Amino acid sequence: MHEAQDDPRVKAVATVVAYDIGDAARNGIAGAQVTAEMRQTTMNAVAKEWTEEESGKKPVVLPLLPDKKDWTDKTDAFTKEAYSYYRESRGAHPNATNKFHLSSIGLHMAYYPLDHMEKISPRPVLLIAGEKAQTLKFSQQAYERAQKPKELVVVPGATHFAMYDKPELVGPNIEKLSTFFAKYLSK
Repeated sequence: MHEAQDDPRVKAVATVVAYDIGDAARNGIAGAQVTAEMRQTTMNAVAKEWTEEESGKKPVVLPLLPDKKDWTDKTDAFTKEAYSYYRESRGAHPNATNKFHLSSIGLHMAYYPLDHMEKISPRPVLLIAGEKAQTLKFSQQAYERAQKPKELVVVPGATHFAMYDKPELVGPNIEKLSTFFAKYLSK
C-alpha cells in the first residue's frame, strides 16, 4: 500500500491481513498495547544502540518471538499464534532465524505506511482481514483513509495467521483476489 501511494505503475492494490509495522511498534496491537512509557523506554534503548553501533560496537540482536518456555500468563494471543506459524511446522523455515536488530525498532516507529492512502485513488484498493485478527485495525484504518474505489472484506471468525494457511480461508481469498485483479488489471 505504501509504495502504491506514489508509484503510478501500480494499477490495483490488495492486501490480506495488512500489518502496519510502524503503528504496531508505536502503539501495539489488540491484546498487546504499547504505552507511551514503554515507547519512550524503547526509543531510549534504540538511541543508545544507534550511538554504540556508530562507534563500531556489534549490534544487539534479540529474539523476535519468545520461546514457549519463556511464556507467562501475560503472553498475548498474537505472539502465541505467530509462534505457532513461524516457529513450528506450519510456516517455519531453516533460514528464518527468529532474530532482529534492536536498532530496527526505531526505523519501524518512524514508518507511517497508511498516512496517504488517498493518493492511491482512482486506483482500486481491496483489503481482506480476519474478524478476530488482532491486526484488523490496520485494514480498517487503510479503508477509512483510502478513496473510492475501495472494498473491505472482513472474514468471519478468522484470525491473522489463520488467513495464511487455512484452506477454508485461503481458497475464498484467492478467488476474491483473482476476481479483483482480473477486473482491474485487464484494463
